[in-house]
Amino acid sequence: MVALRSSRFGWIAAFALIVAANPSAIARAGVPARATGTAVNAFGAIDAIDAAVASGELTEVDGLLNKVRFVRGSGALPKRFESAGGDRIKCGTGILLEAMAKLSVLPGDVRTEILTLVARPVTETYLDTPHFRIHYDTSGPNMIYGWPGVAYRDAVAAACETSWRFYHVANSWQIPPADGSGGGNSLIDCYATDAGGAYGWTQPDLAASRWPDDWTAYFVVDHAYDPPFGYADRTLPMKITVAHEYHHVVQMGYTLANVWWMENVATFMEDEVYNAVDDNHAYLFGYMNAPQQRLSTYNGSHEYACFLWPTMIKEKWTHDVVRQVYQNTASGASIFTCFDKAFAQFGTDFARTLAEWGVWNFYTSIRDDGRHYGESQAYEPTMAYDRQYSTYPQTAKHPSTAKEPEGTGQSVVRFVRNTSSSDRKLTITFDGPSCTAQVVMVVKEAGQLVFHEYYMVLDAAGNGTLDVSNWNKMEYGHLLVQMSNDCSGAQDYVFDAVTTAATAVEAPPLYTRTVRLDQNEPNPFGPETSIHYTLDRDAMVRMAVFDAGGRQVRALVQTSQGAGDYQIRWDGRDDAGDRVTQGIYFYRLQAGSVVEVRKMVIMK
Repeated sequence: MVALRSSRFGWIAAFALIVAANPSAIARAGVPARATGTAVNAFGAIDAIDAAVASGELTEVDGLLNKVRFVRGSGALPKRFESAGGDRIKCGTGILLEAMAKLSVLPGDVRTEILTLVARPVTETYLDTPHFRIHYDTSGPNMIYGWPGVAYRDAVAAACETSWRFYHVANSWQIPPADGSGGGNSLIDCYATDAGGAYGWTQPDLAASRWPDDWTAYFVVDHAYDPPFGYADRTLPMKITVAHEYHHVVQMGYTLANVWWMENVATFMEDEVYNAVDDNHAYLFGYMNAPQQRLSTYNGSHEYACFLWPTMIKEKWTHDVVRQVYQNTASGASIFTCFDKAFAQFGTDFARTLAEWGVWNFYTSIRDDGRHYGESQAYEPTMAYDRQYSTYPQTAKHPSTAKEPEGTGQSVVRFVRNTSSSDRKLTITFDGPSCTAQVVMVVKEAGQLVFHEYYMVLDAAGNGTLDVSNWNKMEYGHLLVQMSNDCSGAQDYVFDAVTTAATAVEAPPLYTRTVRLDQNEPNPFGPETSIHYTLDRDAMVRMAVFDAGGRQVRALVQTSQGAGDYQIRWDGRDDAGDRVTQGIYFYRLQAGSVVEVRKMVIMK
């Protein structure tokens, strides 16, 4: 792509030319219109605009224009939307990208107003740091907080450099392309000014030339973060917004595509850089209340809540795998192909990892079992179920129409044991579409924080049966029905649930998978640690330790083993007997065709 530039609206001129030459660029950019519905934290104005569009009161064009007005804090926003209440939206970037993608097909007067609204902010002065130019005002309504004191301004500068170090020094994210003199001196431009109706936003500026769809960009954070942000320390929302929006700048240096993944990752990144703030936890219900929606849903809440997706990728493997996915997207490949490519090194793919993610999302809040998310207990919502049953048999049951799972989404059905019955077995018979990816029952023991997972074997038509043994000793079970990416639209299915007085059998091992690889103990460690793993069948087993660069350091196991529990000790030495340096390492267990990987840290 050739770098393009115009005097005031460089990014708009460039993108308009691309769209005019190739209308499919709008779809390729992955910028869907924001779906109507309830948004996170009762977004007020945005929801009211969506409702007005849905009722026919506003056209889609006027709805988009009013959203841009809201994001940019325009006085032209009609009073009825201005007074709708609600908190600031998490990020205005998606709305601005949507306006950008549709610019060439908008009426002339709307286009003109949007051009004015999306122009670079104009400020009075700036402060340069090693990598950023912080633009701000020293007077007027957008005066930076505390002026003539410089504590807030310097905190913005420090947050920018903290994010830089985390992304580009501690990790290997590509440094975004410079914009020449776009904002000044080829530094990344951060505008500390009125962020309008959002915490902040990022805007592409100039087409770059490193990748097929990469752009320079600048970002905006608020100059004061006054109420209704709700923080006694106004630097806290500023810090997580800097981390979030600067990562959008980094992302646009790869591609503008996949705006839902952009928000998944940027929300994940703010928690990586400023883990103690936990602003992202407030958005969890956007997924937990609607797990049936596609992973790629972009509706003002789901995309932020799905920071859980890159979080699992990082905690299951490493932060760098998230970066590898982004590196893969720069070529213009399908995002799902990019997931497959990044996950292949661990012997798995997008479909199997997504199915595992669906199960991880069961174990939050009071269900935290210490084996899934590191912050599971702090993730207060639990995944909402569609229907609940407590008497049996139940026959020919369906999900509710509103909760039918979409491709990459999952349906949740709750079964509660009938305490007046002594039946010992629960049998689920499932008749689903052929694109069903996984059906698993997660069952909790009565009076214990102990869970068992039962995985259904599905035939090619998407049908199967599973038995839950010792049902009389259980409290409840949740049936998780995951749809594959091949599904088109929402999917119906039908199931029966029957209890019987079958002879009791032993409860299955906790987490009934072929392989369970536990976290090493202690971790971090020095000089040695123990690794425990479980096999539920005979297999050829290989276990080895790798450094952060993927090089094998030490072979630990290479033999055939029977079903059972095993423990291996690593003394912190490589194959040559030399003690390894401190840092991050990975241990990889392969048992047959199943591969599990975990991270550990060695300290002196």
